[in-house]
Amino acid sequence: MNRKQKIARFIKSYINNDYRFFCRSNPPFDTDFFCQTGKFDKASIDDLFWFYIQFERKIRASLDFTKDEWRQLPNPHSLFDLFYYLRKYFPDGLKGNAYAHYLREGWKQDFWPGPYFNPEIYRRRSDWVNEDGNPLRHYAKFGSPQVISPSLFFDVDYYLDKASKLKEYKKIIIRHYRLYDAENGRSPNPVFDPQAYLQTLTDASHASKDPFAHYLTASLETGQRPNQWFDPDFYKSQISGVSGIEPILSHYLDLGVHKGTYTDSRIASIDPKPLISILVPVYNPEPSLLNCCIRSVLYQTYPNWELCLADDCSTSPEIAELLRSWAGKDDRIKIVFHNENKGISEATNSAAKLAGGEYVGFLDNDDELAHDCLYYLVKEINRSGALVLYTDEDLIGDDSSRLSVFYKPDFNQHLLFSHNYVTHFLVAEKALFDEIGGFRPECDGAQDYDLILRLSERTEKISHLPRILYHWRAVETSTSINHSRKSYAHEAGKHALQTTLKNRGLQARVEDTEFNFFYHPRYSKNDEPQISVIVAPPTVRDAGSPPELISDNCHSKNITFIHAGFLDIDVKNEDRLSRVELLHREAVSIESDYIVFIRHAPIAFSDYWLEELLTPLQQHDEIGLTCGRIMRQSGEEVSLLVPDLTSDSPVYLADFLSSCTRHLNGLHCPQLVSLCNGDFCMITQKLYLQLGGFDYEQFPELFAMHDLALKACESGYKILYTPFARLTVDSIKGISEAEKEKRAHLEKKAFQKRWASVLETIDPFYNPGILDENNIDVARFNEWKRGVN
Repeated sequence: MNRKQKIARFIKSYINNDYRFFCRSNPPFDTDFFCQTGKFDKASIDDLFWFYIQFERKIRASLDFTKDEWRQLPNPHSLFDLFYYLRKYFPDGLKGNAYAHYLREGWKQDFWPGPYFNPEIYRRRSDWVNEDGNPLRHYAKFGSPQVISPSLFFDVDYYLDKASKLKEYKKIIIRHYRLYDAENGRSPNPVFDPQAYLQTLTDASHASKDPFAHYLTASLETGQRPNQWFDPDFYKSQISGVSGIEPILSHYLDLGVHKGTYTDSRIASIDPKPLISILVPVYNPEPSLLNCCIRSVLYQTYPNWELCLADDCSTSPEIAELLRSWAGKDDRIKIVFHNENKGISEATNSAAKLAGGEYVGFLDNDDELAHDCLYYLVKEINRSGALVLYTDEDLIGDDSSRLSVFYKPDFNQHLLFSHNYVTHFLVAEKALFDEIGGFRPECDGAQDYDLILRLSERTEKISHLPRILYHWRAVETSTSINHSRKSYAHEAGKHALQTTLKNRGLQARVEDTEFNFFYHPRYSKNDEPQISVIVAPPTVRDAGSPPELISDNCHSKNITFIHAGFLDIDVKNEDRLSRVELLHREAVSIESDYIVFIRHAPIAFSDYWLEELLTPLQQHDEIGLTCGRIMRQSGEEVSLLVPDLTSDSPVYLADFLSSCTRHLNGLHCPQLVSLCNGDFCMITQKLYLQLGGFDYEQFPELFAMHDLALKACESGYKILYTPFARLTVDSIKGISEAEKEKRAHLEKKAFQKRWASVLETIDPFYNPGILDENNIDVARFNEWKRGVN
């Protein structure tokens, strides 16, 4: 410092006590943090303390700390927040510099310098006492290097477990959070939901810089919620002697979460409140992921749970220490240790022996439950009396970021015969779990699949919650990202499926498909029934498929080929009957056990196509129709997963209604469907006549099979789609010319009127999450199906 600078400092010190204090005390002052938050050029600042004092004075003069909302201001330290400090302690004004006040007087009165430093908590967690002087200086020297959380509102362990890649910044993690992660939506503690909070604000431009700091400051007056399930006023009514949002939220994070205190009237009013036991087999997980797993249960909005963890002789001693630490914090956490590695099924069964709940849920040791998972499950248990429940889930990375979403249908037994689409989160009545003997060790690798197969043998009270309530971690060893890693798991699943088919009295052989963990139940043929195949292409150009093509790729006898192309000049159709009326006349005039309807002129069939349509009808009394897969010769596939609500096309509506659930649940998977069209399907003649056949007067072209299928479902029958009966066609022709005519739209309106009660609800094998993901309103979707403008 040259002579001129010394003179300048002397003069500044003489006229400004705060400047003199800063110069003499050398306070904790993070120059880089101050410049970065203020977007200042560090090199252009000659006298940092003087610049800061003058800048702070201007900022204070421009703001009303009694009315203005919190905003991110340039601060001299990551733990000091100017706006928070003045709003909390000096809303009517403070003479002098706020940071200088805190360093001289504020800390002695246990004032918080900002939302992330509570002197009482820091005193409890470190060896700091008032005699040591300013706690920020102590934190910089001891607390930060030891990675101590100086506040309940910034949980360092939680934060680093959620973002393990940030561990290199662990000594300055709060600084890193305030500079980078706060405005990227990361939460500093397990209770606060930044996205939900920001959505409650009319203008989130200031709040988005640090949502929690904004929340804590604003809530001093407004009492807003940190998440949708935490009502500060209700929580206050559950405890005594606590008021103010900081003490209320601190009380919950410190004590209430472990006591199971209700945070919202909606949760407290649930009746009854069954105890849910969460079973977690543990074997050598990443400690940070196991911590995340346990916290996801600990912070459930519904607190009537117990967490039962069984360590299967993990080789890392850190795991046992970690489990004991968690069990010591909360009486609802129970642990047991194996002396030898017994496998995941035995470990889960050991966890089940600890369980005293009425229901058990199955959680992997590196996965997480959504915050409100158990609340929605209990609501559904009380509503439906379900004995088995499952939810939607997403796939997440190490940092809990979403990679993909698995939207599931309501319970679909034949889809389950194809693969384990249920996976997570699975919950079952404890008595039913015990009745079937728990997990079977011989099915390790596919133990979850085996369990749901056996549960579904014993009960039909199975409910699906179309909510993303489970987060499946895509770790390196998981089959969720590496289907080739566990070949034994594929074989275990195959064995489990073969067993359940046998238990159900079904004559079938489980075969592999081209995909691991996907199976093909090939049913045996009971006899050689009489089968009539009726081909009715919509135009004369499609007519003329030879009968030999129909029979070349099937191995059934007694097949009758009938060509009913109504525009074919070789067919006597002087009355110009509609295609559907011709089909109906043929179907009622023949003598046959089964009828196959084919709409498009075939080019090729898959091997055993007829058997794939026939045998499920023979083996399953509840199945009334089967339908196969139509393949274009070009290989082109049009997606019908997401509806186009701008389309008024009768053809598009007909195709969407009959195909959307197949596109959701996998065109390569056998599955129950609610609708089928007349492209490629089989029905018994007895059922066809029982249902009254096609209503060709109302539905002469497009919706006749849709109508018949819904009548079958109304009569208690089910419809099975099988991809193993494949028909290849040159192209799939609609009725483009006819569609231009008024009758196609009249047919559509007639169908919408007849089946309005069905169309105003979501197909049970579709998932409304698809609509939400694509910003489609469910009510508008149902109106579109019904033809309501």
